[in-house]
Amino acid sequence: MNKNIYVFSLLVLCSCIRPEKNILISPSKHYRLRFDINESHRDAQKYKCIIIKLYNSSEKLLDTFQTAASDYSKWAIGWHVLNDTILLRSKDVGDYAYKVSNSRALEKIHLSADLKESADSIFNKKYK
Repeated sequence: MNKNIYVFSLLVLCSCIRPEKNILISPSKHYRLRFDINESHRDAQKYKCIIIKLYNSSEKLLDTFQTAASDYSKWAIGWHVLNDTILLRSKDVGDYAYKVSNSRALEKIHLSADLKESADSIFNKKYK
């Protein structure tokens, strides 16, 4: 009987532990990307827009970036497979790429054809 209670308790405990959906680990495993929706009413133009937070592997916050991409439109965010580059595709503001600079901050970079193709893939994976 005690064994059944133990197994049941273990199943309940394990079912409650879930990874957060809005955290993405970089392919290099050096960084974590967390994205949230701005719920502050202080600036009407930023309300309901996506905020990107960059952390190192030790969970130290390195940078925060407020995007213009709105949660009212379809959007997707993810890591490019190389160079610790974050890709954002939004139906309202378009495509953006951000790399982790030497100072460990997010830096907007030119969106090459390869990065654009990867942004397509990230977006299509989310909405198909």
